[in-house]
Amino acid sequence: MTLARGNIRGYDDDRMVLLFSMMDDAREVPCAVSASAMDDLEHVPRTPADQREEQFTRLRDRIEACASRKFQAREFEGTPPCIIVRSIDFRQPEGHASPTIAKARREIASRMPVTNG
Repeated sequence: MTLARGNIRGYDDDRMVLLFSMMDDAREVPCAVSASAMDDLEHVPRTPADQREEQFTRLRDRIEACASRKFQAREFEGTPPCIIVRSIDFRQPEGHASPTIAKARREIASRMPVTNG
């Protein structure tokens, strides 16, 4: 099930994340997106803290789509469980929130020297 839009909770300067929520029917799912992820999406060096909510609003559709994919993949973190969206989540193929083991193995294997035994 895809999550529905929730609320913007605000920017946490200490953790450098924008806090927001998504709705799973009537249940609120806490979420966060890193400041660096938003800056990477906009290709800017560093957005001032007082402009983070405005930045989130511009990027909201993409961020929430990613959070929804992570929710479906059950990629929760922390206590209480929440969804955290990071830069790496936008570097993956559409529909894949994190690298697969098979892909990682192929990358490692491609760097290993070939020996004839």
